[in-house]
Amino acid sequence: MPPSPATDGGKIALSLTGGGMTGAFYEVGCLAALDDFLGFDFSSTGFHIYIGVSAGASVASLLAKGVPVRKVYWGLLHGTEPALHFKRGDFYVANRWAILKSVAGSILSLPGFVIRSIRLRLNPSPFEYMHFLEERLPPGLFALEAYQRYVSRLLESFGKTDSFADLTRELYIPATDLDLGTRRVFSNSDREAVPISHAVAASSAIPLFFRPFQIQGRDYIDGSTGRVAHIDVGVKAGASTVLVINPLLNISNDQSAVCIPRRDGKCAKISEKGMSFIQDQASRIETRVRLDGEIRRLQVEYPQVKIYRIEPSTSEVMMFLHPTMSYAEREQILRYGYTSMTSILKRRRAVIEELMQFHGLNPPDEASIGG
Repeated sequence: MPPSPATDGGKIALSLTGGGMTGAFYEVGCLAALDDFLGFDFSSTGFHIYIGVSAGASVASLLAKGVPVRKVYWGLLHGTEPALHFKRGDFYVANRWAILKSVAGSILSLPGFVIRSIRLRLNPSPFEYMHFLEERLPPGLFALEAYQRYVSRLLESFGKTDSFADLTRELYIPATDLDLGTRRVFSNSDREAVPISHAVAASSAIPLFFRPFQIQGRDYIDGSTGRVAHIDVGVKAGASTVLVINPLLNISNDQSAVCIPRRDGKCAKISEKGMSFIQDQASRIETRVRLDGEIRRLQVEYPQVKIYRIEPSTSEVMMFLHPTMSYAEREQILRYGYTSMTSILKRRRAVIEELMQFHGLNPPDEASIGG
């Protein structure tokens, strides 16, 4: 049965944003804490609306299908769910044929480039050659077909179908049409036409890292390419309250409080950690700024909608140090998400009251939640 509506008669939505594998672990940890903190009368599978973007799409899909987050959390933490015993190859595989084809094409094109330069009386240079090669480069280093198949098997292992058709909750998975630059939101209306696993893969196709994922002849890339949380999707579907869990927040590398270690053990500036750290920090800064703008615009346009935002601390180094696709550190990330959410709930009583009343439950008193 659907849960009782929120106190103002609207729906309540959960938006899970991207952040790679570690981001998904953080979201699972947060939601497990939410369920445990509010008691067994509450369940994260009871939201009216689920919005899953990029890595968050896989978690949102499981919840919308009714898979208890506690089961996923403990399955990841202690290995009690065989379907959650995955390898890196279950998520992405090298786009080997495209890479080999690109390398061969680059080598074979060199004579043609030199002849063309001579004819045009140009001075051949490595930079001009790189531009000349651009169309011969692969569309992405990795392919997502393995990930799509894994998501499909994961749903099946929990006794669920890989289809929007039999959902009892509303599920929205945004992706970006690469050629048109427009948003495509896969949802219950797609029914059997688009499998959930395909929508998840399309929303997860991070440019350059993954090649675009094709659905119905269209190329799609990461759903967070435009908006971060796609809160407007939930609002337009009737949500009066939206809970956003966003793992991607930039680190505040204040060395009086934070230490990112160098190999020599000293504290480092981000610029001393290399290109990947700089790119990661830049991506996180951009995500934070875009999400700030997204929420501000919606609060102006829909002042009656309540938006709660859950994020890691900017001074928490651990979330920044691990690669976003790391599985080895899952236990640390899961536990951090759990304890982080518990701490947030103790400080923000409004979140507790909203979620409890939404489920038709009495909010706990001050003493029971630690004030």
